[in-house]
This record gives sequence, C-alpha cells and structure tokens, in this order.
Amino acid sequence: MKYNLSYVLGALLAVPISFIAFLFSVFQLDLNFLIDMAVFAGTYVISFLPIQWYSSRRYLKEMGLTRREFHFIRKQLNEAQPKLKRLYKNYMRIRSYKEFKNLNEVAKLARTIYNTVKQSPEKFYKVESFFYSHLDNT
Repeated sequence: MKYNLSYVLGALLAVPISFIAFLFSVFQLDLNFLIDMAVFAGTYVISFLPIQWYSSRRYLKEMGLTRREFHFIRKQLNEAQPKLKRLYKNYMRIRSYKEFKNLNEVAKLARTIYNTVKQSPEKFYKVESFFYSHLDNT
C-alpha cells in the first residue's frame, strides 16, 4: 500500500539528517559518545515523525479519507483475511464440477474485491456490503 511508503520516505530522509547531526555532535561539540548516540536517535525521531506524518496525510487527502476511516478500512481487511482463507479451504469439500466452478467464480470475485480495496482503500465504501454480509455467507 502506498500509505506504508510514508514510513520508508520518513526513514530515508531522517537517516541522513540524523547522521549529519551526529557528525556535527562528534566533531564540533566534542561530547561523550553516548550523548552523541542520543543526539543521533533524538534527531532521527524529531525528523522522522513530521516527514512521515506529512506524507501519510497527503496520501490520505488524495484519497479523500481521514486517518480514522483508513484505519477502519484496514481493520476490515484484516478481519476479511481469515474469512477468505476459510473460503479457499472449501475447495477440499467439493464433490462435483458444477460446485467447483461456482466456488471458483466466487473465490475469484472475492479475491478481486479484496485486492482492489487493499490497493485503493477509497473504494471500500462501494463494496462494504461484501465485507459485512456476502463474505460471511459464502
């Protein structure tokens, strides 16, 4: 998911910033090494959090979701995963070709809906009845 890229972006930008602060602390301030490491860690946290927060906020704004809605959608996806696995286990109970064909079609549709919502969470509200009732009944 693109939302998780905000963590990577935050880390990629925070490491060089904190490394520069660490080098400054070592060579210019001439502090104890433990304090220098604390400066590195503190600078990392101080630079990582705003970068990550801003990039994730921008991504959510593009999708038109709030952070609370996004976490709710992610929770629904996590709850749907065991239900999909249970659906896939039904392949072992099939006794006829007609049942296999029907189950295969339903499983393919369920997988497509799940992956679509996982890729673009803003589409969740168009198919939310699938997550609440149809997936349970299948």
